[in-house]
Amino acid sequence: MSSINIKLETILTRLAHNGEDQTCYFDWDEVKKWPHDDLNHLIKFKILIPAPPKSILECHGCDNRCHEPVQIIPKTETTAARVYIQCGEHGVIDEDAKRLQQWQTSAQQLAQLIAECCDTQTHVAKDANHWRIGMFAGNKHREALLMGIQNNQITLKIAGHTVELLEVLSIKNSKLSIDLRKLKKMVDSPTGLPGGKETTEARGKRLLNRKRELQLEGVKNFIEIISNEEGLSASGISKLITKATEREETKIKSPFRQLL
Repeated sequence: MSSINIKLETILTRLAHNGEDQTCYFDWDEVKKWPHDDLNHLIKFKILIPAPPKSILECHGCDNRCHEPVQIIPKTETTAARVYIQCGEHGVIDEDAKRLQQWQTSAQQLAQLIAECCDTQTHVAKDANHWRIGMFAGNKHREALLMGIQNNQITLKIAGHTVELLEVLSIKNSKLSIDLRKLKKMVDSPTGLPGGKETTEARGKRLLNRKRELQLEGVKNFIEIISNEEGLSASGISKLITKATEREETKIKSPFRQLL
């Protein structure tokens, strides 16, 4: 694995552990150890974006490694700017202004990058425990693409399939790319059915499970959300879910249920 993809894995792993509502920060003390080109490319691809300067630094004046507020004396016509912290053991410790730099990433930032890589031509939106990336087209089907962060993993979900993001996202030949061929294969084979054809009954069952998932998350406008995900009218979604519910209830009530 190339050094830049190792850095990409480091960034996504930290984001996964922090959770989808948290922003991850990478400061100068960390990134200065990275190859310079790697950092430039990660910024170019907007995997990392500049964050506000740090206001507290770890003091290197003694072995205590205290974290102290940064003091800044602005530059004048005759003097350069001065950055320093007040060490409890050694007094004033001058610091390199570069140490104030930091970069950040977030789930929303990452979701938007995926949308751009997949050309979904939409603004991502948060939906309970998922980010809706938009509709992704295969060769035969078109399905909603979701990104989730759960169990310390970032995953993509589409057509009943789940894949870890690091399996499909990488940097190759100085370009950020996603394995579109793999995603199209999943789209064209919903829920893993051979031949790539999802029956009406199978789709209804999948949508019913999606409805229940959203209800457990406290979502009330689940029909609207599923309609946007599937690219199907709200009435069409309702009919599929209603029929799936009726089939399920009929099966439960059947006197031959024990034999099924």
